[in-house]
Amino acid sequence: MATVPFADLWLGIADGALIRLLDALDEDVPAGLGLDLPPTGTYEDPFRQALISDLVSRLAGVGEKVLWKEFTSRRTPSDVVFAHLGDPTRQGRPRRTLYCTLLEEIRAEDFRSFIERYPVFGEHLRMTVEQWTVHFSRFLSRLHADFGDLIAAFGLPADVQVRGLRPGLSDPHRGGQTVAVVELVSPTQGSKHLVVYKPKDLTIDKVFQDLLRELPRPRPDDATLGGVTVLIRPEYGYMEYVSHTPSADDAELSRFYRNAGRLTAILYLLGCNDCHHENLIARGDKLHLVDAETLLGGWGSDDDSDLAARVANSVTALGILPQWQVVGRRRLARDVSALGIEPPAAEQSKAQGWTYGNTDAMLVGTCERAANVPTSSPAQPGDRNRIADFVEELIDGFVDQLHTAEADRESWVGVSGHLSRFAGLRRRLVVRPTWIYAWLREQQADPVALTSWLRQRLVLETLAKSYLRSSERPANWRLFHAEVAQMYELDVPFFEMPVDDVRLPLPDGSEISDFLGASGCDTARRKVASLDQQAIDFQAQLVRGAVLAKHHKSAGSTSQAIRLTPRSNQVLDSVGEAERIGNLLLDTAFDDGSDYSEWLGTEVLQDLQTQRFGPLGLSLYGGRVGIALFLAALSLQELPRSEDYRRLARRALADVPRRLWECPAETKRRWWRDQPLGIIGSAGVILGLSLVSEILPEVACPEGWDEMLSGCDEAVLRLDGRTDLVFGAAGLIGPLLRLGTPRAVSLAECAGQLLLEHQHSSGGWLPDGPGSIPLTGLSHGASGIAAALALLADATGHLQYTEGARRALAYERTTFDEIHGNWPDFRSAEANRTNSAVSWCHGAPGIALARMCLRQTAASDAKTSADLLTALVTTADADATLSADSLCCGNLGRAVILRVAATELGEHTWLDAALSLERRTMSERHVHGMYASVNSPGLFQGMSGVGLALLETADASVAVLPQILSAGMYAGSSNP
Repeated sequence: MATVPFADLWLGIADGALIRLLDALDEDVPAGLGLDLPPTGTYEDPFRQALISDLVSRLAGVGEKVLWKEFTSRRTPSDVVFAHLGDPTRQGRPRRTLYCTLLEEIRAEDFRSFIERYPVFGEHLRMTVEQWTVHFSRFLSRLHADFGDLIAAFGLPADVQVRGLRPGLSDPHRGGQTVAVVELVSPTQGSKHLVVYKPKDLTIDKVFQDLLRELPRPRPDDATLGGVTVLIRPEYGYMEYVSHTPSADDAELSRFYRNAGRLTAILYLLGCNDCHHENLIARGDKLHLVDAETLLGGWGSDDDSDLAARVANSVTALGILPQWQVVGRRRLARDVSALGIEPPAAEQSKAQGWTYGNTDAMLVGTCERAANVPTSSPAQPGDRNRIADFVEELIDGFVDQLHTAEADRESWVGVSGHLSRFAGLRRRLVVRPTWIYAWLREQQADPVALTSWLRQRLVLETLAKSYLRSSERPANWRLFHAEVAQMYELDVPFFEMPVDDVRLPLPDGSEISDFLGASGCDTARRKVASLDQQAIDFQAQLVRGAVLAKHHKSAGSTSQAIRLTPRSNQVLDSVGEAERIGNLLLDTAFDDGSDYSEWLGTEVLQDLQTQRFGPLGLSLYGGRVGIALFLAALSLQELPRSEDYRRLARRALADVPRRLWECPAETKRRWWRDQPLGIIGSAGVILGLSLVSEILPEVACPEGWDEMLSGCDEAVLRLDGRTDLVFGAAGLIGPLLRLGTPRAVSLAECAGQLLLEHQHSSGGWLPDGPGSIPLTGLSHGASGIAAALALLADATGHLQYTEGARRALAYERTTFDEIHGNWPDFRSAEANRTNSAVSWCHGAPGIALARMCLRQTAASDAKTSADLLTALVTTADADATLSADSLCCGNLGRAVILRVAATELGEHTWLDAALSLERRTMSERHVHGMYASVNSPGLFQGMSGVGLALLETADASVAVLPQILSAGMYAGSSNP
């Protein structure tokens, strides 16, 4: 408890609460459990210490922020220095004078002044102690009543006694109840046993574990997937403790991934959807699901003809497969899936915590502590996640188990089949990711939020955003109120619903009718009934894609969707290569009865470093707009399948009218609000559609582009708040000025004002997310934003934009690395002036393109011309063997920029450099049958971008890539 801030204060409260708890218990409860719990005594007793520690931790969660504010308000920097000089009476350890004085004052007045200033804090203290008392009183009484059955159910020695407790192992639900592990010891045998107590109905867990024991094995040498012992009691129960045991060697690891694939197949059929790493445990060659509360999830719609809906109801929805998620306000990418999470790099790790805790020198800092080892991982700390090395075993187990279910279909869906066992059971509904609730609980404990219940309400109304954006189900507004009511009680919201019903009961006794389009049981029956080779192959493709999207660097690129057949003894021609990519897109398009065609692939997430496998969506950067642009350009060539390319380009965009202009105003506004503003989001769609419409006029909005723009206004721009070219307001300026309507120009000015307001005193713009140094470069940094401001100044005549552009250029110039002839990449926390890239997104190539966009603006001068020449030299001289081939990060993006320079400046040197890059790229493809680090059908990091770049080398009349890579800012050659 020494690491808990202000533990000395909380211990006094906890001691009193424990006395009251023990006084209220029947006398025979502790004795019947073999416990000796005097009301007061030493903390050396492990069970007593566990109870006290749990309450101390709960109280600290409620009060540490407000106490820290009070403590720091009384302490000066010199006090901290003095505290570090040490207290002679404490063997030189930091002094505790100020710290103890504060605690003594609080104790003397029994928190009175604190509660006057922070009335919510007083209520939270009372509520926390009351919930803890009720929870553990109930737990101990239940454990005593069930002790004999517990011994019988888990095969324990008859003389076991309770010796320890690990409480607080879950989020608090329904009155602060949490999961605990009970430690039991047999005095005669000297053996130790662990049992898990869960304060919820475990019937669905028991039915699931019993089912695992009985399901047929695909192969004779397959082991049963095991079954964890469960003891059911009304509204609570006990479960066998499964210890985390990493796989011993590659042979066991191979079996582990096969068995994990088999378990994944069963969980897919049973519609589980919360298989994050904390809910599964690896033990040797098995993976055990130890929390089956989200089995048999229903389906929000009973129509899954749309590919996006099929994937949403697929194996990828389980949460067990590798999958990046962008979480939190800092938009950090993380993978918490059972099979995707990485083991820690070492047994110890650094984390934020308290240094010199509970002394006058106490500070928030970096502490070393035992690393959190994900229980679902078969790897040891220090090892890497090797799922990509065993992807075939994973898929084989998955497919074999599904084929077994297909052959045994009647035993699943029959009147007395497997699914019938679940009839009438309840499952948990996870309304939203639980990290959101955890973040909100931290905000509830903020000192400002503790000053009034109105402030608490404002914190919790953050939950309302998703309901305000979801007008399709206005009845779900009641779900928000139910969430808020539970969070007022300091609980993480917990909802349950029957697995064979579509109605959602609410805690107040009401219900939301037709909450689902199909019940969990009906959805599972439909999955089993529809199992055939095609359905199984589709799910297996998703499994492979999910693994390779996350681990593409280590696994290599083996997906059929990105591999082209090598051609021996033949020089590849660029149009022929573009044609082969076009044919590949024709062959891999999904058209399953919906009104548009779609592709599966790796979607780039909002950090541009991580990827997720699934439908690509509408975007220009990696989705259907970019693919359609390539196909439309390819259709202009006289090729055997040109009409097919044209038709597929139209099909790829067939849903655009109903999504963007033939829809209610609220739908348009939601579209703008729910994605980034820059070229990876709405700006890219505008730019891409306008370019495609020049080839395929039928895709343009018949009422004009302003109809699409009607969903955006200054409020939408400010709600997003980002500034860069890829994600933010700068990316909108080029496409809007390109449209040129009064509304478009007005929106561009709103974006420009936002950029000026956010400009840092240095002249740059601070990044959204980690980092404190304004970035350089085109995609996220000063170059791209400066170019956007300069073009806006020329379009509007407003000089403040030119001045903003000049400040940005001056800042970027101060960061230049003379030795490497490049501008540094400040994205990582360890970044310095020697870290640089040579690609469109970061470094010299993108900066060269940005400077070319400036050439006809008032921001252009001799310095920008010198910058351009330097950037082009660095781009031309870069080592092609160290790069990918994509437009964003690779050789072909650099080649496009060098070609633009050759035209813009009229210098053949840059064309020669571009040709060298293009020849090397095609030669490598000729040898290996694939492009380097290109693993998606999309434009910026995928095959469509490669195809369009190669097409433009052969046909200069296409020339859309300068517009695409400049986010609509490059106006064409200024060379006479």
